[in-house]
Amino acid sequence: MKNEDIKIIVVPTDFSETADVAINHAVKLAKLYGSEIHLVHVLEAYTANVNIPEFKEVDAVIVNLFEKVEQKLRAFGDKLGRENNIKVVVHAATGSIKGKVVNYAKKVGAGLIVTGTHGASGFREFFMGSNSYRIVSEAPCPVISVNSHQAEPEYKKIVLPIDSSPPSRQKVVYAVDLAKRMGATIYLAELVSNLDPNDKAKLNQKVKQVQEYLTKHGVEHITKEIKGTNLALLTLNFATAVDADLIVMMTEQEPNVSGLFMGPFAQQVVNHSNIPVMSIRPEEHPENVHFSGSGGY
Repeated sequence: MKNEDIKIIVVPTDFSETADVAINHAVKLAKLYGSEIHLVHVLEAYTANVNIPEFKEVDAVIVNLFEKVEQKLRAFGDKLGRENNIKVVVHAATGSIKGKVVNYAKKVGAGLIVTGTHGASGFREFFMGSNSYRIVSEAPCPVISVNSHQAEPEYKKIVLPIDSSPPSRQKVVYAVDLAKRMGATIYLAELVSNLDPNDKAKLNQKVKQVQEYLTKHGVEHITKEIKGTNLALLTLNFATAVDADLIVMMTEQEPNVSGLFMGPFAQQVVNHSNIPVMSIRPEEHPENVHFSGSGGY
């Protein structure tokens, strides 16, 4: 995560308590990275082809509501910018919530999305069920998801799960950059799940390479080997045990049956974590991401 990569932080808001918590996290990060914040509100629009003259008034009601929401969003954004001395851009849209935030993030070249996981009103459906996975799996940039339990945006203890899945260099780079900026300690969770001796040796080597990378970049770190079958539960329990402030993970290395980069491990962590989670979608060409020297993790 390089400074030039996070010039814009997109934050979906429905004016709920959880959305406000996400905004607090975004403000902290915007100050840290010198970014501007883009607040996005999506007003769901429902249409029906009913040949009843009286229904023509519905369009006028929707237009009036949209204008009111846009005014509220603009006033909120202006106040947020003044109080925190940061640039805040607002964007209101109508239509289906699904995909709106992701499309906007792509359009403006966002470097990060910070989003609540349990919003109110129209965003309830957006953050529950399959739609809660879509923003993470389809986002063009990392996504930090938070809920209302995570009001204080301090990332002093970062959990980095390492397992025997295909290489995921990118999450290490992101975690290290954030840890250096925050003065954080990284907790490496070496997840061991029914590995044969050869796989265990490969996992040990991978962890060693990560440790060397952290040392090279002056990041304090602690490693814990954790054994079990449910890797997501192991990660969540470990993060709770060390009182972590953030979990950094990849969504998955390959798309699942739905076509989304969001497998069982990532789904469980995002869905059940009371700790902020940074989810990073793999690059199309991860071999181009430089990590360490020979053998690169």
